[in-house]
Amino acid sequence: MALTGDQIDAIARNTVDLYRAAEQAILREVTRRLAAGMDAPDWAATRLGALGTLRRTIERILAVVDADGSEQIREALARAYRSGRAAATTGLPAALLPRDPDAVRAAGLAAERGIRAAVVENLAAALLDDVGQRHSNVLRHVLDVYRAVVQQATAVSVAGGQTRRQASQLAYQRFIDQGVASFTDSRGRMWRLSSYAEMAVRTVTQRAAVQGQTDRLQSMGLDLVIVSNSPRECPLCRPWEGKVLSISGRQRGRVELASMVGTVSVDIAGSVDEARADGLMHPNCTHSLRAYLPGATKRPTGRLANPKGYEAKDRQRAIERQIRRWKEREAGALDDAGKATASAKVRQWQASMRDHLAKHPELKRLPYREQIGAGNLPR
Repeated sequence: MALTGDQIDAIARNTVDLYRAAEQAILREVTRRLAAGMDAPDWAATRLGALGTLRRTIERILAVVDADGSEQIREALARAYRSGRAAATTGLPAALLPRDPDAVRAAGLAAERGIRAAVVENLAAALLDDVGQRHSNVLRHVLDVYRAVVQQATAVSVAGGQTRRQASQLAYQRFIDQGVASFTDSRGRMWRLSSYAEMAVRTVTQRAAVQGQTDRLQSMGLDLVIVSNSPRECPLCRPWEGKVLSISGRQRGRVELASMVGTVSVDIAGSVDEARADGLMHPNCTHSLRAYLPGATKRPTGRLANPKGYEAKDRQRAIERQIRRWKEREAGALDDAGKATASAKVRQWQASMRDHLAKHPELKRLPYREQIGAGNLPR
């Protein structure tokens, strides 16, 4: 049995939390500097004059993330790979396992270590390079937000009769909703640093776990896996539920295979790589893979699709986004009134979450997804 979504999340949690903490530190730093000396006549000039200090502070935060994240990412991927290998044989008949596992393990230990180290390092290097490239984009965006709030607040307060504090709050609030520590990718999508890191880390952690699982199965001469049935599958991966896949990709279509009960016909939908490219095993995917043994493994039957379950989960995600949104506005409030308003909204949406979960007891509340920076897809 492969790792579940919850297990993948647990492995990736520390790394993801590091990026969320960095994003909150950046938000607090920008908020503190904007609020300083708000009523002074030279506020705009003073704030823009402090731009260099703000740049150095953000650079230090990102440098810490880069250093700590590198170690945590490698540790998470190694753990995922090991867990995937260990989970590969769960539920398999003892007759298929090596007669002397200790002897086999001792003979192949050096080779297995070499394979694992290479797989993990390649995945980690690609991930660190990808996420690390976003840091400079985030730094530019933070500084642009800071300058824009100062300039817009000054212009609006002069022309529109608002106080500088009111104008600053309105201008800043728009950037908070977008994400102060954000960047735009090559496809024009706006990402928060933490949400991009979460998406990337979960994706690669899952890939490491599946690689560990499939490496172990192939070392035992097993090439087929079956996709689990999820109670709340999304439309993207629904077509793959209950399908048999080939790890190597050398088998497809209807094939005749030997089994413990004679020759059986098996329909192979494609390869693991093809299914992944088509959307299976996306960052929040609730599906897993397990070894498929012809004639022994039972495939799920009946109506597998559960769109209502997906709709209920989707509504939960929408409520989580509102809780995060107002928590972030509370953290970025430039005055007590704005903080109190945002705090009341947080409580209101938390009540909505309790009502929704009461109507759908099959769902579970995930407190970490209600924290600032959670969520892994751009709007």
